Amino acid sequence: MKLTRRLAVTAAAWVVAGMAVVAPAAAQQMKAWNIHPEGYPNTVALDKFAELVDEKSGGRMTVQNFHGGVLGSQPDAVEQVRLGGIEIGNFNLGPIGPVVPAANVVSLPFIFRDTGHMFRALEGDAGKAISDAMAEKGLVVLGWYDSGARSFYNSK
Repeated sequence: MKLTRRLAVTAAAWVVAGMAVVAPAAAQQMKAWNIHPEGYPNTVALDKFAELVDEKSGGRMTVQNFHGGVLGSQPDAVEQVRLGGIEIGNFNLGPIGPVVPAANVVSLPFIFRDTGHMFRALEGDAGKAISDAMAEKGLVVLGWYDSGARSFYNSK
């Protein structure tokens, strides 16, 4: 039985939110992607996620992580998630902007006062609007991560 994207998202939500789902009898493997190197906080979190999926599903579901962008760039991986080639992606919202224009709003400079303000916005109506727009394009938000502030540099 082929694992559908909806089942993958449901299983992931089960692990993250503690909700029970029924997994198929045969073991299912999901691919997870991120651009970060080993040891980076998001990579450590994705490794823990894979461990919890295996543990909570009794081995019926596994997540194979591909770190460091080995399956392609962020725009490539976004498209692979949309097409079902990768089941889980840990993305910055910037590369999602061309597919989901609503995601561009969080990249505007000085839009958030601090990290807490950003999370309150993403966990509120603004985040729901972005999440809904992403779902229309085949991308389901499992959670929001902080990738740190961006900086501007110049040689003069």
